[in-house]
Amino acid sequence: MSVAAGREIYEPTILEQTFGDSAGTLAAVRADAFPPPPDATPTPTIAESIYYRVIGGDPNGEYVVVSLLADTEQARALGGLARIDLTLRWITGDWRLRVPIPAASLRPDALGYALLGKTS
Repeated sequence: MSVAAGREIYEPTILEQTFGDSAGTLAAVRADAFPPPPDATPTPTIAESIYYRVIGGDPNGEYVVVSLLADTEQARALGGLARIDLTLRWITGDWRLRVPIPAASLRPDALGYALLGKTS
């Protein structure tokens, strides 16, 4: 959910595929649409690989918590992988993401996680 996807993508994604504070999340993403100050040097976060693990709930039930690990340059510089735990809820035939999304934390390794995919 980023302005980089374009308004025609991020708005319906947030409004139709999330639950929780969708309005607040949409406002936060829209706020990112404004250009950064001229002296800011953004550093893109690109994951070389993503890992996952179901850490709570029941994949056949209403809720599930999935932990994702991203192997990024920034996380490696800090000594690990970026971890984010996401809550999903089954609503009218589809999984919806709970928003707002929590901040990422650092995990030292991918032990116990399965490789979801590599970007390169």
